[in-house]
Amino acid sequence: MRHPPYHFDMKINAVLGLALSTVLLVLASAPAQAQQPALPGEDPELVDRVVAVVGDSVILLTQVRSEIETQAAQGQTFPSDPDSLRAAARAVLDELVNLQLILQAAQKDSALMASPALDPELVNDSTEARIDAIRGRFGTEEAFEAALEQQGLSLEEYRETVRTTFRQGMIQQAYLQRNIRQGRPVVVSEQEMREVFGQQRTALGTLPERLNLIQVRLEARPSEEAWEAARVTADSLYSLALEEDADFAALARESSDDGSASEGGSLGWFRRGAMVREFEDVAFTLGRGEVSAPVRSQFGWHVIKVERVRPGEVNARHILITPETTPADLDRAEALADSLVREIRSGADARAIAEEWDSEQAQRATPIPTEFEATRQQINQSLPPGYTAPILNTGEGEVTDPFLTTYPGLGQLWALVYVDEITPPGELTFEEARPQVRQFLEQQKRIERLFTQLRESTHVEIRF
Repeated sequence: MRHPPYHFDMKINAVLGLALSTVLLVLASAPAQAQQPALPGEDPELVDRVVAVVGDSVILLTQVRSEIETQAAQGQTFPSDPDSLRAAARAVLDELVNLQLILQAAQKDSALMASPALDPELVNDSTEARIDAIRGRFGTEEAFEAALEQQGLSLEEYRETVRTTFRQGMIQQAYLQRNIRQGRPVVVSEQEMREVFGQQRTALGTLPERLNLIQVRLEARPSEEAWEAARVTADSLYSLALEEDADFAALARESSDDGSASEGGSLGWFRRGAMVREFEDVAFTLGRGEVSAPVRSQFGWHVIKVERVRPGEVNARHILITPETTPADLDRAEALADSLVREIRSGADARAIAEEWDSEQAQRATPIPTEFEATRQQINQSLPPGYTAPILNTGEGEVTDPFLTTYPGLGQLWALVYVDEITPPGELTFEEARPQVRQFLEQQKRIERLFTQLRESTHVEIRF
């Protein structure tokens, strides 16, 4: 089969330099310095000063120094001559300014700040998982605590720093994903793509070994009794919503299980194709102010109220009642996973099984598709919990045993992965890299345009 292009990473200038990797911090083996060294052109006796004003926030010189130290500890090289080092420090300052621009713009976007991607529980879970991973690198709890002490940090201080940085990274990622594709298209030339490939070619080296993987994820599906109980609840809310003085938004805030509950169930304007079919088939038949009887979809029972209508679009609110799941439901998912593994090992087509059984909810909850390609490093670092050992211990043409994993908003799922093909290392050609290079340049240009717009609408003053 023809593989999708290998994914390689290229730094997006002046925005992604402050990626989530900064949450690692640097637990150095030597005690922290009492004072960071002065940058060229700065008074060595000066403790701190404001180097930039962004809207209603300031950026301090110590923040620039700390970011340089963090990036250096993660492998980033900085020049030693004064002029070049100061220019590099200015580039780091630009990254900090851009991050602050994003954070301030995101705070004004209530829908983004309430999105499931920024759920506090998800931030906390990610924080604890990252701290556990870092703790494991020290071998013992005593060594981990000693490293924290050398840096002048308590565990709680470190946890709060990691949590804050993780959340900022998630806000940055969510904001960029939501905004960089807006506006007019960008043009990328053949010459630009070849120049970028030439600049990155040495760093990219050879293509690593790649595994083409097909996965099936099975969530715990509620019983019909649970669906019926949820329907009864939805019916009662439907009756309340039909009362003359009913406040649908208040009902949604009090009773809906959807992430839109905090917004009174508001879904804003949407066209066909944005929602699941069962929901749309009813929403687009309702008139302004009308409320639907409960509608069942894969997510639960919806009570829908259309607020406004215009050609091809509706503006609606909804109340979602999800049926409860039990440990027995998760046991049934495990039994199904076992049977699918047996079918594949008996010669069934793994791709066909995945097309039939892979969870649509899991597909919506993650950018990882049913079939995807990954390197061993990506399998180690980027996949959800539970994936690494089963995949790396499975050969080409084989399927893993079922394993438990966790997806944000879905809880535990049973998963199995078929290793369809393993491609050995090889040289990376421009044609193989072309789609990624084009995507990189388009993203770069859209990000630059976005930051130009943010700087035009926000007061930015550089004092460096």
